[in-house]
Amino acid sequence: MDFVNLNIRHINLDSAVKKLIKSLLCDDADTLPEKRDLWEIIEDMSMDDFMLLKRNVYFADFLRLFGVEFSPSSDACSESKENTESVGHVDNNGNDKNQSIIGGECSSDLGLMKIPSLSTRLDDLILPNRFSKLVKRLRNISSSHASFCLGETLGDLVSLSASDIACLPGVGSSYVEAFKELKILANTGDVIDVELGNFSPSDSKINLGEVDTSNMRLCLGGVDQKFTKALEKYARYIGAEDLAENLGDILSFNQNELLALPGFGAKVVDSLIEFRDLVRKEIESILAGNINYQDFESSLISPKVFSEASIEKIEKILLEDVDNFFDRIEDDEADIAQKRWGFVEDKQTLEQIASNFDVTRERIRQKESKINNSFIRHLRINPKIMWQLIEPELSSSFSAKFKDVFSCFTMEKDFYEFLGLICGQTNLFEYVYPELDRTILNTLFAENGAPIHLDDIREYISQLDLSEIRSIDNAIQFLEKRGFLLIDGENVWPRQLGKAEASACVLFNHEGGLPWLDVARLVNANGYSRTDIYEDRLDNEAFKLPDYIYLAGKGVYKHTRFIDVESISLDDLFIEVMGYAESDRRDVFHLMECYQASAGLQAYDYFIIRHFVKNFGEDYGFYFDGRSQSDSVGLKKGFKNITQKDVIIEAMNRSERPLTKTAIANLLKSKSSNHAAFYLDALIEEGKVVQVDRMLYTTPSCAYKDIVVDDYVVEIGKILNQYQIPIEPSIIKEELNNRTLKCYSKYFYASIARLYARDQGWFRKHSLYSIKEIPFRSLKAAIENVCNLELSVNDNIDLLQKHVAITKESAAIALANWRNSPGS
Repeated sequence: MDFVNLNIRHINLDSAVKKLIKSLLCDDADTLPEKRDLWEIIEDMSMDDFMLLKRNVYFADFLRLFGVEFSPSSDACSESKENTESVGHVDNNGNDKNQSIIGGECSSDLGLMKIPSLSTRLDDLILPNRFSKLVKRLRNISSSHASFCLGETLGDLVSLSASDIACLPGVGSSYVEAFKELKILANTGDVIDVELGNFSPSDSKINLGEVDTSNMRLCLGGVDQKFTKALEKYARYIGAEDLAENLGDILSFNQNELLALPGFGAKVVDSLIEFRDLVRKEIESILAGNINYQDFESSLISPKVFSEASIEKIEKILLEDVDNFFDRIEDDEADIAQKRWGFVEDKQTLEQIASNFDVTRERIRQKESKINNSFIRHLRINPKIMWQLIEPELSSSFSAKFKDVFSCFTMEKDFYEFLGLICGQTNLFEYVYPELDRTILNTLFAENGAPIHLDDIREYISQLDLSEIRSIDNAIQFLEKRGFLLIDGENVWPRQLGKAEASACVLFNHEGGLPWLDVARLVNANGYSRTDIYEDRLDNEAFKLPDYIYLAGKGVYKHTRFIDVESISLDDLFIEVMGYAESDRRDVFHLMECYQASAGLQAYDYFIIRHFVKNFGEDYGFYFDGRSQSDSVGLKKGFKNITQKDVIIEAMNRSERPLTKTAIANLLKSKSSNHAAFYLDALIEEGKVVQVDRMLYTTPSCAYKDIVVDDYVVEIGKILNQYQIPIEPSIIKEELNNRTLKCYSKYFYASIARLYARDQGWFRKHSLYSIKEIPFRSLKAAIENVCNLELSVNDNIDLLQKHVAITKESAAIALANWRNSPGS
């Protein structure tokens, strides 16, 4: 070997030497004289310390700066000129032209070229690829951002500061570092590395049996491109879509075994072995504590899962990965990616880009797909983990948290599409800004008053099971930002309700009822309604909501929640009315006369009877007219041949699925969900309807067609005997689903228990069942008796479970409802 070519990376040399010396003197630097040469430092080292240099990562980095190439003759310089790879030439459109280095001075440092003069126009610059891409990126930004001016010459470019460059959209750390390097080179007139060499470390021996790689994945973005083809070939051979997850295979590469594989020649195998050694060396540094791969300090190894990562850290990693990816791909591919993503440049359609490249739309689509797949594989954080990290933060304020990435996009929708790409998700813009019915919570406020706890809002929306809502909190935020809700801490108040819904919301908290004027003033003062209720006269529209509002006296209104519906049988009520009508023998009579003549009706307040006759009378053949306070009742002889109950039963038997209360309400003439609730309660009590889920009802024959009901009755009886205290159906669900490997709801099991309770001699109080007398009216009453608001949720659950068999999950929900109920 007659001639040696030495390639020295001067730019990094100073930094590498300083790091090496610091690592050598870390223990006794304070005791050393002010000046020493490197040989004196080495000479003072013990033999053991000197041998440990092989494991010193800074020593390895220092040696890698010296590329050594051997030539058989002294003509190596001239040959190297002829064989020098082309470098990027930036044309008028900012595109690279592949040209050889023309006029560059070749020295014995193979692959070096002299920096052009500062007066060289940017259009005429001939620079290595890493610099030409920087120039191109800055030119693109300069053309689309009036606030940034790049200038016309290399001197104009390097007169900018690194901070000027770093704050630009789409300019990450790799571009900033390239700019700093170019600035130094331009001002010193030094030479440039045309191609940075990569040298394999010497074989290192690590005990693979002691290395836990279960949380390690390969960073493909940190893999030198000279290994790419060999690794891709191996990935195809083993059928791996993502080689990043096959680190164990790479560490166990064996030269003889690889050579035995079909189609694997010596060149490919040598490349794989060289890469294996690089990875082993990196893991050695990790094990030695020189590199913290879990903090993404390694260029080759990243963690699969990590417990903590701030949004700022994730953003920094992502921007570095984007920069690195653009550095590694061809310019036309980078153009396609940026224009399809809307990254730095305005987003373009496939047709627009196809026109620019003079190819078909399908060709661009294919390229885009390939680019995106390659990009995802180069990310250090895989999409599943990225989604786990970002999803909890994903709201309308996320763009401010991810501001550096967001600044790279003109349109917010493009930003969320890009976010979807890196997270493996779709429609993230709709995730953040869901399109939903603005009145979605109106019924909830009419039924429950205000304020309502945020947790109850979340639970209510989740029960609606709306496909357009992927994030309940974003849906709530959507309604708040558009003025439909007011949120203060954990409490939520309505805005823009209908007049009657707003009135019901106010009346919910007034057991004694309120005069219409007081209702109007409270609604208006609280801002509950879209439009104010009249205060100078009775606004009839504000009280037309029979599901929730009824007239409780002259000019006084109440919420229907204060009617004890469980103590009222509609059939018995209308039998009393029919009895009076038959004895009076008139087609029209005054309801007050009927009320005063019936001891059965007088067991209830007159206005409650009035409410039922007015809203349910037609189903029994009575027609109410309350105009001018006449409260007249018209009669048609006998009950209707087909009652509303019959309609409900028939619809349930026809339907393949159980019906919701809303669907049942739509079967009724009144379309009232409150009316539907009354009919359902009556039908359930009669054993003609069962509730099989929280909001689903059907007939027993439909509900139990796939099971042997008697077997379930026996099993429920065993559970009741086992616990000997009142049982809430969540326990039955837990026990029987485990035994039968089914997934029925607690309402399904409760329907069986309720239907057969009387026959089996079981006791029932609302949702509680027992083989003994139950000392509580309901689960809520049990909570009120044994729990304490001042105790923690867990302490209250423990107290409740001593008196009622109930799962922790159901107990927590019941306690939350109790906590948020009026008067608690």
